[in-house]
Amino acid sequence: MDRKTALSDLANIVLEHTRIEDVIGSRLQLTKRGNRYVTCCPFHQEKTPSFHINTQNQFYYCFGCKANGNAIHFLREYEKLTFVEALTYLARQAGITLPNLSTQTGPDFSEDMACLAEVTHHYQQALAQHAKASNYLKERGIHPKTQAQFALGYATDSWDNLLKAFHHDKHKEKLLKKNGLLIEKEGRCWDRFRDRIMFPIRNPQGKTIAFGGRTLCNDRAKYLNSPQTPLFNKKTVLYGLFELLQTARQPDYILVVEGYMDVIALHQMGVPFAVATLGTANNQQHLKTLQRYTKEIVYCFDGDTAGQQAAWHALEEALPIINEQITLRFFILPKGEDPDSYISKHGKEAFLTAMKGSLSFSDFFFNHLEQEIPTDSIDNRARFAKKALHYIERMPQGMLRQLITQALADRLSLSVDTLIAIPQTGGGQQAHAPAPPKSREIPQTNKGSQRLNHTLSLILQHPSLASSEPATLYGPILKTYEHELNNRQRLFLKLLEHLKNQPERSINRLITDITHTETREWLAECSVQPLELPDKNSESEFQQSFSRLTKEILHALAETLINKAKQASLSDQEQEKLRKLLQTIGKNCIN
Repeated sequence: MDRKTALSDLANIVLEHTRIEDVIGSRLQLTKRGNRYVTCCPFHQEKTPSFHINTQNQFYYCFGCKANGNAIHFLREYEKLTFVEALTYLARQAGITLPNLSTQTGPDFSEDMACLAEVTHHYQQALAQHAKASNYLKERGIHPKTQAQFALGYATDSWDNLLKAFHHDKHKEKLLKKNGLLIEKEGRCWDRFRDRIMFPIRNPQGKTIAFGGRTLCNDRAKYLNSPQTPLFNKKTVLYGLFELLQTARQPDYILVVEGYMDVIALHQMGVPFAVATLGTANNQQHLKTLQRYTKEIVYCFDGDTAGQQAAWHALEEALPIINEQITLRFFILPKGEDPDSYISKHGKEAFLTAMKGSLSFSDFFFNHLEQEIPTDSIDNRARFAKKALHYIERMPQGMLRQLITQALADRLSLSVDTLIAIPQTGGGQQAHAPAPPKSREIPQTNKGSQRLNHTLSLILQHPSLASSEPATLYGPILKTYEHELNNRQRLFLKLLEHLKNQPERSINRLITDITHTETREWLAECSVQPLELPDKNSESEFQQSFSRLTKEILHALAETLINKAKQASLSDQEQEKLRKLLQTIGKNCIN
């Protein structure tokens, strides 16, 4: 058995002993409605509850943002846990002993993080004992409460202060070397950080995984970070994310700045939605991480040349993954200012007002290119178009790419067709027209969609209906025309057959095993859709709904052939198909 299957089986065992309403109810205020609970969704801002929990299926679904899943999914999104962490937590709550998962899912860093927690406390104690360090933070305006919130500390001006503190425990000394806090070379060992304000770098769960240090002397390296370790990858970690999540799980926006002090100053001044990269440029991994928490990202950079370059680099990194689901903005500060200095001088309201004037992704894109290639002549306009198309080609197909292409055409007073015919550099290739994404399904009428959704909701919430008389009566009729149905109608028939053949299969597991996002969202929504009818009336309602659904589908198929017949003659095969459709519709069983 492979690891993925083994973990899936363990998860199913744990979920069978877990009540999702208890897991979510211990974190949110729930209101009971029949066999379900409702609450305001924790994953987006709302005033009217749209987050439903179906206690029968042990599944949740938000009608607002489409968040859905089981208890493990909820903990992963709400607590920002890994799959194994969520599984282990639920197993512990249910009194289930799991096998050692660390060997199945990668290395176990629990000892490392426990050791780094002790180091954090060591540096905090040193800060309280050294006026030099505490006075520096006081001069920078960092309040004691903020210092405690970010667990700030101090590495003393000594080559072996940390080494001495842990010298009695050889195992911990080994862990400190492994995590880069002690340096060993040619038989000698010394502290990496000396005479520096220490910033613990924490993961989203609040565990210290590395440190950053700001020198208090004339060290050439003003800021120094822990080296890359198995626990710490600076290209994926964002400073301040843990502290941000203590304020809001799904903030309206996240502000990306460049330094530790910027994050801390903004947080202290009432702008807690800021994070910083760790001595590395913004990259795609940072963006993907941020997308888990918000739909709007504001990049904030200094107004100097380096800041402009950093902003453009962030845009370039975003190009291959940017789409209409995420909003990127660019907030360029006045020259000589950084977020810390600006908000300290002008205050929170002025800072937020200035941030509202930040440039959209498209405005910054075109403005930056026009600074490089002014569109003041025909030759420059041609160069500008080729350069812009070069970048647009790196964007994924979709609405945003289409609109950016249209905006470029409008900017140059060209048609889109003319624009995309411009040959690109590199072998004379042409920019391809950004085609709209292909529809996965045949469009349905609203009425047809509602009927299908209601019928599906009935069998998902009452799986025994899959073996009832309505299913055996109408299912085979639709099966005859399966190849002419749209995707959702075919999936409905497959689910009907699946539940009939495997009645013991839980709806929770059935939905969880589906990987296609849109399909899973559809099934999750139907699984919690309020039906507002007694269980004893479910079969009667199912028969009526399935009957009408069948009639609507057959009518639509017949109408297509009738309309075709008005324009041209039908083939013998089509005429026979139409005759059978009308005959089936005319039977009393399709009422």
